[in-house]
Amino acid sequence: MTRDGNGGPMRTEDDLRHALATLERHAPGADAVLAAVRGAAGGGARLGRPSRIRRWRPPAAPRWWRWPRLALVLAATAAVAGLVITLVPGSTSPRPGSRPGQAAPPGSSPSHAGLPSAASVGRAMLTAFNGVTGDIEYTTQTGINKGVTADVYRTWSWPAAPAPGQWQVERTLFSQRTPQVPVLAMTEDNAVAYTTPRAGVQTLRGRVTMVCYSGTGQTGCGFGQTQTSPGTWSQVNQKVWVSASDITGAGGLSAADLARGIAKGYWQVVRRTRLEGQPAIELNETGRGPEVWDPLPTLLWVNARTHLPIRMVNGVGHATVSTNDWAFLRPTPANLALLRVHIPPGYPRSVPTR
Repeated sequence: MTRDGNGGPMRTEDDLRHALATLERHAPGADAVLAAVRGAAGGGARLGRPSRIRRWRPPAAPRWWRWPRLALVLAATAAVAGLVITLVPGSTSPRPGSRPGQAAPPGSSPSHAGLPSAASVGRAMLTAFNGVTGDIEYTTQTGINKGVTADVYRTWSWPAAPAPGQWQVERTLFSQRTPQVPVLAMTEDNAVAYTTPRAGVQTLRGRVTMVCYSGTGQTGCGFGQTQTSPGTWSQVNQKVWVSASDITGAGGLSAADLARGIAKGYWQVVRRTRLEGQPAIELNETGRGPEVWDPLPTLLWVNARTHLPIRMVNGVGHATVSTNDWAFLRPTPANLALLRVHIPPGYPRSVPTR
């Protein structure tokens, strides 16, 4: 496989043909595009943290939840690219075997022979997490509405599974489309840091650093009860909801919760396939569990060697689709630098309002 300068795969003519075929099948018609433009809304002040398109029944803990926004229209080719290509940081490459991937190319023949049981996959995933507890967990979450990429979250959380008393940092880069900027634009860059408390503690004082980008039409970047003005950055100590990352966090996109649900039979093993050269196990949510991703179907791919999650796609075939990609990065100096918020030149420090 040909690699680029960062060690990632280079797109081939076959990939382009596959993307164009996907475009033909899934691109919205002109009427749908015009309707999306006329009905789009966005921007303005927010309370709490920005919106992720995480949806299931029942709702998750408030620390994690980010309510979906309405999307603006995107050119059809870019919409397909949002479905096929995962946004990853250019400064680093995820650990081999854990990089988010793309769907198997047309003409591939996934094997149905020798499928493992869901229980064995779930147990293997839980064991695999024990080997990455000190890594940086990197997730990319993409929300797509009617073929239009609405927003993208890139989150680094370290350590991936913190113990009580450990210093924990989570940085999130949030991009979205607004009526003023109808392209995917950086909206905010924030980081939350605190000492991991004992089990059962839901809120505590933490350090919140926020960069609120200007030019997006928003009136402020909200975190809890504070608002940071556009074109400025702030850093305050305030009450935050506790997160134990996606590996062990209660609810949300907890990978451990996913693994336990798989072991209990809430997911069904569908087939063996390959994603970006990785051997993968594809699973389909059955809808029998206490927490159901809505709307179904929801598909999940797990690396068949490392048993770490690669990608989940919720709402396949529906108007609203969300993709979630995982990678686990070694805590090298270069990767730890990804936890630091970037303050653009000329952005003054401000005092957030309440």
